[in-house]
Amino acid sequence: MESTWASGAIELLRHADLHINLKTAFDKRIAFISIDNSVETLIRSFLSLPSSKSGIKVDKKDIEEAGNIFPKLLSLLYRHASSKLVGIDDADIEHYHRIRNKIYHEGTGLSVDDQYLRAYRSIAALLLQNL
Repeated sequence: MESTWASGAIELLRHADLHINLKTAFDKRIAFISIDNSVETLIRSFLSLPSSKSGIKVDKKDIEEAGNIFPKLLSLLYRHASSKLVGIDDADIEHYHRIRNKIYHEGTGLSVDDQYLRAYRSIAALLLQNL
């Protein structure tokens, strides 16, 4: 694992990659959940970086107020780092996060469409690259 501020997110994406091409509904769910966890970890870690590393300044109070509420963290990211997010739609990220919530909280036996799985994986990779 790389020793970088994004190492946790990278590790989660690698875990997703282990499951993404397997054909069971379980593997697709685990891959999707891991991608979403990676995205959330990436956002939280980036927002918490010193401004000398991230190039942005986010008040610690704002991060604390956002807490574990994904839409608030996403909003903070787009408010402070929009220039790094060109071509990545926050509505898409929120949409995929809602799918993840449905799978995680209600999803006994649900599967994830390959198209959604690959699209969210691509978004996660772009976020990682851009941030």
